[in-house]
Amino acid sequence: AGDTNKYIRTQTESVTTGQYRPVDFRLPVGGGKLSDITALIRTPIGKFHTPLIDDNQDGTVSIKYQPSEIGLHELDVFYQGQPIAGSPFKFHVDQVQTGYVTAYGPGLSHGACNESCSFRIVTKDAGSGGLSVAVEGSSKAEIQCKDNKDGTCDVTYWPTAPGEYTITVKFADKHIVGSPFTAKITGL
Repeated sequence: AGDTNKYIRTQTESVTTGQYRPVDFRLPVGGGKLSDITALIRTPIGKFHTPLIDDNQDGTVSIKYQPSEIGLHELDVFYQGQPIAGSPFKFHVDQVQTGYVTAYGPGLSHGACNESCSFRIVTKDAGSGGLSVAVEGSSKAEIQCKDNKDGTCDVTYWPTAPGEYTITVKFADKHIVGSPFTAKITGL
């Protein structure tokens, strides 16, 4: 059986020629088999899509999806037919283009208390303006931002109590697409 308490650990950005930014979730399955994992994506207009699930041969699977529309999507993940803890996971799809600030990563939708939660902000070609990040919720969460010097910034925060946390990301004093985000933080 897989570890049913810790699931999506990373979501990475892939650059393709598609109109919308693809998503790639990495999911630990412990001793579980690829056939034990199923997933379903619900689009903003209510369509259902089945993502590709690949075995990474390291105790994890990758759930990959090329969106066909912009907006808030939901990912339902099942282990042996049962929803995993925290499912469905919400994620925002945006267009692949420069000039706009976007954010992606698991820390925008979920995490566990007393563990680091992270996400990336992309500011490439966004022009001039200040970037601000705030995390508010059941406990004070220490926030750390790292400028990668390539037009991206990695944000990590450490919630110390379970509950819903609101993550606000602003560029030039305006909310970026999807902000404010709501992350479900579970207890250990």
